[in-house]
This record gives sequence, structure tokens and C-alpha cells, in this order.
Amino acid sequence: MTPSARILLIDDDAAGRTALRRALQRMNYEVEAHAAGAPALKSLGDGTGFDLVITDIKMPGMDGLELLRRVKEANPELPVILITAFGTIENAVEAISQGASDYLTKPLGLPEVRAKVAKTLESSHIRRENRRLKGENERLRKEAKGHLGLQALVGVSPAMEHLKQQLLQVAPTPSSVLVVGESGTGKELVARALHDESARASRQFLPINCAAIPHDILESELFGHERGAFTGAVGRKPGKFEVASGGTLLLDEVGEMPLGMQAKLLRVLEEKSFMRVGGVDTIKVDVRIVAATNANLEQLVAKGEFRADLYYRLKVITLTIPPLRERKEDIPVLIGHFLERLSREYQRPGLNLSRAAIAALEAGDWPGNIRELRNMLESLVVLSNGPDLGLGDLPPEYGGTPETPVPVVAAAPAGKEVSAATGTAAPTYEAGLPMAELEKRHILRTLAEQDNNRTRAARVLGIGRRTLQRKLEEYKEEGELVPPPAPD
Repeated sequence: MTPSARILLIDDDAAGRTALRRALQRMNYEVEAHAAGAPALKSLGDGTGFDLVITDIKMPGMDGLELLRRVKEANPELPVILITAFGTIENAVEAISQGASDYLTKPLGLPEVRAKVAKTLESSHIRRENRRLKGENERLRKEAKGHLGLQALVGVSPAMEHLKQQLLQVAPTPSSVLVVGESGTGKELVARALHDESARASRQFLPINCAAIPHDILESELFGHERGAFTGAVGRKPGKFEVASGGTLLLDEVGEMPLGMQAKLLRVLEEKSFMRVGGVDTIKVDVRIVAATNANLEQLVAKGEFRADLYYRLKVITLTIPPLRERKEDIPVLIGHFLERLSREYQRPGLNLSRAAIAALEAGDWPGNIRELRNMLESLVVLSNGPDLGLGDLPPEYGGTPETPVPVVAAAPAGKEVSAATGTAAPTYEAGLPMAELEKRHILRTLAEQDNNRTRAARVLGIGRRTLQRKLEEYKEEGELVPPPAPD
């Protein structure tokens, strides 16, 4: 029978420790026992998950109260039960005010142990589940509204972390922003994240593709028109600038805008007002402009195909999105993110991609960038016959060949899967987990592999130490066990 919970037991009395360990094991708990607090803390720091700590109060060296304090510093949500002699119950009561969940009184009785351990574990599980559901509800609420902010930008590479930091700096300002990136890199996602992280988040975010709208009606789409302004204008229609007032307007593929329209756009940016087509009234507007392009606007300026004054007005701030081939360390995380979404969309629970298939996809050039990766994975899911996808399921142009079946473990006992080829720990990418959870598991696994040395872990992850520190603080607030930093 699978153990129902993992318990860390600390008691310097060998006989009492052995008796309690055996009793807990007979109750179907997995128990790791120590005679002192220091080795117990090391076990906690190794990243091996425990559901409960039971410790004696009176111990030489580090006593139970100090151990309680250290455990709560590392993981405030990990429950602790104290063992106390009858004469020190006041210490146990004081400890409860400092975060202990309950206490057991010596001599221990099995009914009391069974009841209090079960009650503490159940209460802890309920709290964790409530936090998880609250977080999931908030994520789904934001996703339904499209207000994901930085959560929409998937990636842990240095380039993506730099982009996220830039975005957070720029978002609160009113400055115009130029988003530059190849086709398929997610320029609209970046623009939307910029809007969601700004004070305008509660107002409209409107994208308009300048390349997709015929030039002769682009002016009407942007500024609106009055009745009778042209053939077919049977009534007044507000334009995108008017509708987006107070919010953000994304001018996608701005390099495709005709020169005559560029002059009118520049006037709006400078005067913050415009007139509808066929109108005589000046309309004031408060809208943030984000322009996006996959073209080299400087070259277009040199060729006379784009106005230099408009170019400099738009590029007050420039955010550059790296192509996928320059941040291949993000491909496994993107795969996990897309499989989780496709699993819900196509009602295919438990989708997994083998390590060999992931390695083949990491080797690709991806000229279509994230859009190409997402579309390829969607095709893979639609045409698949089961949840476990391997190298043989990939199209030939993505390295697909028949492969020897490799078991993909959705959740190994210690949170790791070992590659037969290298003998090293390799992550699995389990569908059904939010992208943030995949990222968290990857970071905590790497930290444990680097013996909790945050400088080395940041180097392996390819992110700054301050970025790693910020993420670990977030995880602690969520109730994760984050071990104290090891010396550099």
C-alpha cells in the first residue's frame, strides 16, 4: 500500500523514537527519523518533500522550539507537532502561538497520536487545496478575460527574463512602445502584457492589423467616420482610437501603413486629438500607442517607405522579442505550456512528450517561432492515438523517426526522472499543470541539484541571482519549502 504521507520525526531518545516510528509506519505513514535537529533540517533542505514534522521539545543542541522556528522560516505552511512531557505543556502551548499545529504529551498513547496526526494532515491538506483552488480560479478568471500580464510570457531564458523586467519598468509609464520581433514570436502577447501590467488594465486593449485592412478604409477604421462621409457610410461609426480611449491601441505590422496614413497618425500622437472622416469636430483622445513590426523600420526609413519623424515618435521605448532559435532553453517549458492547453481544448488528459522528442524539437531552427511550435503540437495532438507522444509521432521535418519506447513518468517519487542515455536527472513535462507550476518545479529541482547554492543554480538556469531570489520568495509565500541558501 502506498504511504499516505511523509513524516519527519526528531527525538533524541532512541527507544521513544523507534517506538513512535514503528507506530506511525503501521498507520501507513512513511517516516524518516533523526536524533537531532541539524540532520533533520538538512533533509528538509534536500528538497525531499515532507507533509508533517514531529519533534520533541527537550533535546540537546537545537531544541524543538528552535527547530520549529527554523522549519517555519523555510516553509511556513509545513505543519509541526511537538512532543512534550507533562511538566512542559506550557512550552507547547507557547509554541502553538509561534506556529506549531498541535502537541503530544508523554507518555504517548496511540489513540492520541493517530487522532492528532490525522487531524493535522487533513487540515494541512485542506489549506493547500484551498490555496491551489484559489490560485487556479484566479488564473482561469484572468485567462477568461485575457488579463494574464507577465504570466502570458512563457520562458525562463535570460532573454525572456530581461524582456519581462523591461516590460515591468515600462508598463507604468505613458510612453509609446515599439515591439520588434520576427513573425510568430508573440508581439501581440507582449503588447497585451504591457497593457495588463499598466494602470490602463481595466480599460480597452484593441489590436488592429495595419497589413490586413485595405488602405482605403484604414483611416475610417482608426478614426471613425460620419454619416455620408463616403459611399456606404450610412451612419456615424467611432474608430479604434475613440473606442480605445483610456486604454491601449496596438498598431500591428505598422510598417505596412501607407505614407499618407502615417502623417495622420503622427498628428494624432503629437496633438492627442483627431477628426472622424467627414467630420468637423475635434475629438480629444487619451490612448497609449503600442506599435509592432517584424520589419526593419530603419531600413524602411532609409528607403523613404516610412516616415522618420513617426519612427522616432513610436520608438520612445523599444522591446525586442528574441526568436525561438535564440532561446532554445525555453522550448521544453513552452511544450509543457501548450500541451496543458491542448489537453484541455481537445479533452485529452495526461498528454506527455518523450525526452527524445523534446530533444529533437530543441534542435530545430523554428523560422515560424512560437506560432510554428504551437501549430505543430496541435497537429501532433489531433493525429495522436494516445496520451504518450514520442519521436515517432513527430513529422519528418521535425526529426520524427520511429523510436524505442521510453517510459515517460508523469510524477516520479522524488520529482525526477533519470535519462537512460546520460544517467542524469531529466524533467518530465506533464500536461495538466499550469506553466507557472512547470517553471517552479524546474527551478526547485535545479536548486536541489546544486546543493541549494543559489549562485550556481542561477548560472545553470541561465537567469540572474536576483531573479532567482525573487522567484524563491514568491514560492515561499505560496507555501513551498524553500531551503535556506548554502554558502557560495
